[in-house]
Amino acid sequence: MKLTDIVNGAWALEAASLIEIQGIYKTHLRGDKIDVAGVEARLGRPLANEQKKYTVREGGVGVLAIEGVLAPKANLFTEISGGASTQMLTTQILGMLNDNAVKSIILAVDSPGGSVFGTPELANIVRGAAKMKPVVTVSDATMCSG
Repeated sequence: MKLTDIVNGAWALEAASLIEIQGIYKTHLRGDKIDVAGVEARLGRPLANEQKKYTVREGGVGVLAIEGVLAPKANLFTEISGGASTQMLTTQILGMLNDNAVKSIILAVDSPGGSVFGTPELANIVRGAAKMKPVVTVSDATMCSG
């Protein structure tokens, strides 16, 4: 998959987030340096560009935070704009399934949506996980379709 496939591909995302992402990618594709401080200033917050690993809470509850825009891979996209890689989320969920300390799974979502690339595959992993351990998805913020 090429960068242009992601930029020009299908998105299920809040409009403001899509415009921001397209601007970042257009800058990159032109060969210009991306002004991370400028992006942070426009957003009014620092970029959260490191995907978190799951945690295990009392009672064996595994919690996986899914924050930011969803994209297929951890690459320039997640480095610059933050968000979550569907590929890395898949790895985390499979890790929770293989972790005997995890008895149940909570997916804690705060996402404006994202690229549709990788989303069906991630959904299949979540469905499969639910057959092995209880899985609950919650959000106290934004939970839009990727």
